[in-house]
Amino acid sequence: MTTKKFEPEDLVKLALISDPRANPSECRVLYVHGRMDREKNKYVYTIWEASPDETPRPLTKGPSDTCPKWSPSGRLVAFLSRREDEKSGELWVMKPGGEPWLAFKAEAGIQDYEWAGDEEIVVLAGYGKQNEVVHVVEHLPVYVNGVGYTYFVKQKLQLLRLGGEPETLVEAGGDKWIEDFAVSPDGRYLVYTLTTDELKPYLSEIHLYDVMERADRILAKEWIVWNVGWTDSENKAWFIGKEWNYARDKGVSIAHARLYTITSNGEIECLTCMYPYNISNSVNSDGRGPRCGKPVEWKAGKAYFYTSVKGRVFLAVLDQGSEGPLLLYELGDGSIDGFSIGRDCIYYTMMSHREPAELYCYDPQTGVRKKMTWHNVGFINSIWLGSHEHFLVKTSDGENIDAWIMKPKDFDDSKKYPAVLYIHGGPKTMFGEGFMMDFHALASRGFAVIYSNPRGSDGYTEDFADIKGDYGGRDYQDLIEVVEEALRKYPWIDGDKLGVTGGSYGGFMTNWVVSRTKRFKAAVTQRSCSDWISDYGTTDIGWYFTPEAILGNVEAPPPWLAPEKYMEKSPLWGIENVETPLLIIHSTEDYRCFLGQAVELYTALKLRNIATKLALFPGENHDLSRTGKPKARIERVKLILDWFEKYLKGGEPIVSSGEESK
Repeated sequence: MTTKKFEPEDLVKLALISDPRANPSECRVLYVHGRMDREKNKYVYTIWEASPDETPRPLTKGPSDTCPKWSPSGRLVAFLSRREDEKSGELWVMKPGGEPWLAFKAEAGIQDYEWAGDEEIVVLAGYGKQNEVVHVVEHLPVYVNGVGYTYFVKQKLQLLRLGGEPETLVEAGGDKWIEDFAVSPDGRYLVYTLTTDELKPYLSEIHLYDVMERADRILAKEWIVWNVGWTDSENKAWFIGKEWNYARDKGVSIAHARLYTITSNGEIECLTCMYPYNISNSVNSDGRGPRCGKPVEWKAGKAYFYTSVKGRVFLAVLDQGSEGPLLLYELGDGSIDGFSIGRDCIYYTMMSHREPAELYCYDPQTGVRKKMTWHNVGFINSIWLGSHEHFLVKTSDGENIDAWIMKPKDFDDSKKYPAVLYIHGGPKTMFGEGFMMDFHALASRGFAVIYSNPRGSDGYTEDFADIKGDYGGRDYQDLIEVVEEALRKYPWIDGDKLGVTGGSYGGFMTNWVVSRTKRFKAAVTQRSCSDWISDYGTTDIGWYFTPEAILGNVEAPPPWLAPEKYMEKSPLWGIENVETPLLIIHSTEDYRCFLGQAVELYTALKLRNIATKLALFPGENHDLSRTGKPKARIERVKLILDWFEKYLKGGEPIVSSGEESK
């Protein structure tokens, strides 16, 4: 094992392997290979092809090729790119080994596409042009994180015959929005979701469109639907979602997503309602590539899908004749991050806490698993990467909390080490077997890293995830008790040198923690919320997410009708209790936790003479730590390390404050 420290610049050595797509007729698979180009300050994505018996090879040259899909026969490959116009979405088609050609272009982007036959593709595309002088907005949301202003964008589901002009099948306008669609196995039908109420964008209708008859009809109303697809029957589709009445009572963000089927007559059957875990891939990682594959695939009467369980993501398989999904533990010790069911094997990408994602294949008949790519072997062998240790925390109310600790580099149990509590976002996500570069960077610098899945996390029951109306309550207690157990179990942790950090919900909790306790000597809050009152009306999800978080229901009163409760749960309103030095990291185009959340907090801390610094990243959004430009990501890690070095170890900074990476 190398002894070289994990430096922030090492981020660019990581290969981002994602989105496997199996050939329908041969033992071959496509996948996306991504890397960071520091000099050009951008990502380079190319499509690669592999088989179990051959060395992987690049199929395209990039620089922005993603979302590969085989045609039904496996003869052609389509993919999304931005080769001619970086502001438009482009669909390219090629024969493997040949040169790709531009098949379709959309001025406002391509949301998704699916083959409807070897010569036909259905494309969900946006159209419309932004007014450069004034943004005249008439609908909610005003903007969408990672996308920007969407007031000018309309959508079309279009049928593209290769070599011909596209034909519009379905057009959404006004406040209507198509979230997902799928083409039936015979190419005749489209199933798609449509949101029709801008005030309740979480509610969808499920539509069936007959391509032959050019007829559209509604199959179901008032469902919360994430994804749709088809079984291997032309008359039965599937969808991942939640029944509205149940979700409204349980909590829209609390209720687990379930797998349902729906017939062409609108008959709905739940296949996983008795299953205790979420149908999701919710493990945190800051080392992912782009993904556009469906979360469910249907093959020979069986459904394959993700499920998140106690810090790991498994691939589950459900035969409709059985009582529930079976977890395929044989796939390895990490988390499944992408999958595709091939003719003779299952292709999948998998990561662990100390190994970035690579491509594997699994033969269900023999039980043999094979690693197909080694793109990150140089990355792993060139730097020190930590290993974590799991420990269980019995909380004061009797619940068991999964927690982990990553020991610092060159660990010596005769010494004392500072430790950083890292809180995940969501809150309904989870830590565990997901590759987190932040953890390795901190541990490499001599910090122990403590992380856990407190109440509110995914990977457990709905009751475990239920903290609606109680943000900062039981979840806060769990986190404090995790730290107390870590101090008891690992006496080499210096209890006088504790730090805390997190992003999004984890940023909110960081703010909440320092406004409730003085135990932490340094804190870094990232893309956080500090004031629920202003959050309600300034973010892309605020008017429905915030009432549930604070009052327990998406239909609860807004802040102007119940200001006391929103204030009570806002860290900003506990600012008089804060003494912890706090670094605030935020992006100027974060539309999930708006920029004002950071500025409000910074202003209040400055007025109180609390040690603070505001680090703003121009042009970045809520996903800075995951998909931000390479230089910004490097600088972000430097800022975090500097802050903890200064306030927990009294060390020298890596770079001077605000210096841009060269």
